[in-house]
Amino acid sequence: MTIEKQISLNDAQRRFCDEYLVDFNAGAAYQRSGYKSRGRSADTCASRLLTKPEVAAYLSERKKVLATETGLSLARITQELKAIALMDPRKLYDEDGAVLAPKDWPDEVAAAVAGIDVTEISEQRDGKKVRIGQTRKLNLWNKLDAIEKALKLLNAYPEKKQDGPKETILGVVVIPAKRDYQGPQHQGAIEGEVRRVVRTEPLPSPTNRFIVPRVE
Repeated sequence: MTIEKQISLNDAQRRFCDEYLVDFNAGAAYQRSGYKSRGRSADTCASRLLTKPEVAAYLSERKKVLATETGLSLARITQELKAIALMDPRKLYDEDGAVLAPKDWPDEVAAAVAGIDVTEISEQRDGKKVRIGQTRKLNLWNKLDAIEKALKLLNAYPEKKQDGPKETILGVVVIPAKRDYQGPQHQGAIEGEVRRVVRTEPLPSPTNRFIVPRVE
């Protein structure tokens, strides 16, 4: 029995599910499915549609079918992630230091290459453009991103950043509002208001750059 017969969905809901599996953009999938809502309204309606038990069940079953048809598995994806995170660029070169042809790359190295930019080099000869060579630039997948994803997969990635050092308040200066300022004799808004800030000797430090103000 097919998924369509097992799970009851109308045509619009089924189209939404199939579109959602293309890019997992719920709002865009909702609009591509023929619904009239647009913008934030489409996002809201799509989110509500995803919470329906029959839609969730259909998506779950469709993912299993697609994984089987394409040969995808968590182990296979993890292997690709490992290749990027642990890629050794030395394996791109032969013993003489020349870059290997792509057909000679080991599988784990090929998996870490995102693409190749090829630039043709030519010159004018007798009024004609003649190709004399080419340069190739290898683009690798981001190694740090792969390591981060691998650590998350292993539940070893810290989700919360460590708190930095607390701020240290060196002094407070109360400045009256401009409209109320009447010169040095003006009575401060707060008793004991800072009148003058002078500097003391700097704290011992290798650079002597930080100076602590003394309040009088």
